[in-house]
Amino acid sequence: MVDFFEWIPNQRSIQALTGTCHDFNTQTDIKSFDPSKCPVDGQWGSWSTGPCSVTCGQGFINRNRSCDSPSPSNNGTDCIGSSTDSLTCTLAGCPVDGQWGSWSTGPCSVTCGQGLINRNRTCDSPPASNNGTACIGSSTESLSCTLAGCPVDGQWGSWSIGPCSVTCGQGLINRNRLADSPPASNNGTECIGSAQTL
Repeated sequence: MVDFFEWIPNQRSIQALTGTCHDFNTQTDIKSFDPSKCPVDGQWGSWSTGPCSVTCGQGFINRNRSCDSPSPSNNGTDCIGSSTDSLTCTLAGCPVDGQWGSWSTGPCSVTCGQGLINRNRTCDSPPASNNGTACIGSSTESLSCTLAGCPVDGQWGSWSIGPCSVTCGQGLINRNRLADSPPASNNGTECIGSAQTL
């Protein structure tokens, strides 16, 4: 004989300490009541604990549980719900390696002829973080730049030395010079003075 709380005539059931058993025809069937034959509904066990899907940053934890606390038996109902689940997990930020931004654009160091352009760049695209490596290379450099030629003012070359106009007595020597030391170029001024003299 088992302990029970009450006979439920309209449901043909016994409310026993182990649960409710149905399909008893009469109260006299209590004598043959076997608790092990009662339907047992399944109940979920605890969720398993798994690792985060990533080693840094945000990821997921996939969890599992079993319908075994208890398992369904004797036509008891299965557990309701899913046996798998995913939760978000957030770990320390992932290392980010620094990357150089664009070079700055500066003026040529001269207004004519050949000079230099000094350029700069910053390690901010992105900056290094969470123990990532810093940018490799220099943050400054110089490039050559060539503009229009600078004005060159003309300069006279040396006078030529010619013969005297006579072979005896007093005469003249004609002298010439060229504007070629250097010649005027790039809108420089021409030589001032005469190219010929006596």
